[in-house]
Amino acid sequence: MEVLKFGAGWLCVNKPRGLLVHPAKGSEDDLLGRVKELLEAQTELAEGVGWNGQYSPSAVHRLDREVSGAVLIGVDGRILPQLHRQFEEGTTQKIYRAWCRRVKGELADEGVWRYPLTRKAEGRSKPAGFHRFRVPCETLYSVLRRNDDKLELELELKTGRKHQLRRHCALAGHPIQGDPRYGVEGDDGNLLLHSRYLAFSDPGHGGRIEVEASLPEGWSALSS
Repeated sequence: MEVLKFGAGWLCVNKPRGLLVHPAKGSEDDLLGRVKELLEAQTELAEGVGWNGQYSPSAVHRLDREVSGAVLIGVDGRILPQLHRQFEEGTTQKIYRAWCRRVKGELADEGVWRYPLTRKAEGRSKPAGFHRFRVPCETLYSVLRRNDDKLELELELKTGRKHQLRRHCALAGHPIQGDPRYGVEGDDGNLLLHSRYLAFSDPGHGGRIEVEASLPEGWSALSS
């Protein structure tokens, strides 16, 4: 786990694939636990974010277990609501990378997906969910690379529904490689989705913070 940037009351880390964000029954390792251990071990970092050990680190947003990349963590109960508000009001910017399988047809070099989705997670047979429960959604996409059977995409979330990127890719006919829920049946579960870029306003001084999380080692090779 790499600390990408930090400020008064927060820090942003690069979450490894396969790591839960929150504690879960039966799991002895999670991102928030690692952040707490890091703050306890590194006095300079703890002082830099203003953490005194009395407040448990809290994720401002979450990534699925198999998704890697930038996660914003609040370490001050007075700052956390301000960070949450930015995500709720859509003033943050979140950009991802994904390797997708070319299952159905061609995809233009760039565009917008506006498939309405239900608020809850769905499944492979009906990723959008039942029509009467769907709400507006929007994802910007651009194609970075193409090969015979895969696409590397850059994806920007404009709304934040449950599994939105995974579901939008599936609905477009290009499910994310390794997606066991919405992808090709029998895929290996090695989900290739990475939170590459995150931008938000620093609650302390109001300046815009931009964070870039390096791609997992061997990212291109993972798609082969």
